[in-house]
Amino acid sequence: MVSGTNNKLYLFLIFLVLILLFGGCKKKSSEPVTEGPLIRISYAEKGDGIDQLARYTVNIEVDCDGNVRIYADQFEKWMSETACPEDAYQLEPSEMKELRSKVDEAPYGKLRSDMGNRDQTEGIFKTVTVFMKDGEHTYSGLNPSNRNFLFLYDAVYNVTKERAFTYVSSVNDMQQKAKKAVEQAQIHVICNADELLFSEDKIKAVYLIPPQGEEPEGEVPPEDAIPAAKTEWTGNLTDEYYGAMLLTDEGVAAMADYSSGASEEFPVSLQLYIGTQFLISFKADTTVEKNLIYFEHSTNKEQVEGDVEALKKALR
Repeated sequence: MVSGTNNKLYLFLIFLVLILLFGGCKKKSSEPVTEGPLIRISYAEKGDGIDQLARYTVNIEVDCDGNVRIYADQFEKWMSETACPEDAYQLEPSEMKELRSKVDEAPYGKLRSDMGNRDQTEGIFKTVTVFMKDGEHTYSGLNPSNRNFLFLYDAVYNVTKERAFTYVSSVNDMQQKAKKAVEQAQIHVICNADELLFSEDKIKAVYLIPPQGEEPEGEVPPEDAIPAAKTEWTGNLTDEYYGAMLLTDEGVAAMADYSSGASEEFPVSLQLYIGTQFLISFKADTTVEKNLIYFEHSTNKEQVEGDVEALKKALR
């Protein structure tokens, strides 16, 4: 009985060794592609102390022929009307050969999708995306220290960092110029992840509109600009004061495009600034295609009147 038990144990061990041997010799289930995009790294600064203009992602993508594409996206505050530039060039054959060997030899089995330090809240969020024959494989995290991750990330970064530095400098210059342009605008309406919708050059006038039955004080909007119903708001028309802006045709077009498809269930939000000082948030719950838009309503006349006067002063 003991001998039979030992034989079974030996057979089991042999079977286990064979599985390990054949499993170890097995080819990787997925391999990097041989044409098209090969690898992309991305990095972005994260944390409460990061300047708002620096909160964007830099991407460096290399294809199988050594072509490099550097571009930025995910801007939290992109105020320029100029399209974000890209940089494209080609690696030296020796650089590409070394990069290719590292991509092929990387220990993918030791990588996981979340490679970050979970106890940290600020720093550099890094991402590596490898284009495999079975699809894209992405690994990322905040301040990753895993050597297998850095093996791939640094392989790309080390051969592109000088060009990337020059590119980032040019983007930062554009950001600063755009920031100054907006700060010089006295009034601007912000939407869409802090993007500029329109400035004071798209605003003809600002009005205080009293409740129905009360005589207006000062300048009143032209009758053909006043909508039959204040569809942008659902306030009580009998006792509320409204702040309203009369837009140019360009302003109307921008507002109509932004509010297209808005509804009570899914309104669009905007923020009104004077210079860099926040004034008020407002929203549209329908597509706004009128020259006169309402940015505030309240039974508190002094509050609305104060905001209207501040905007009027900024327009002068």
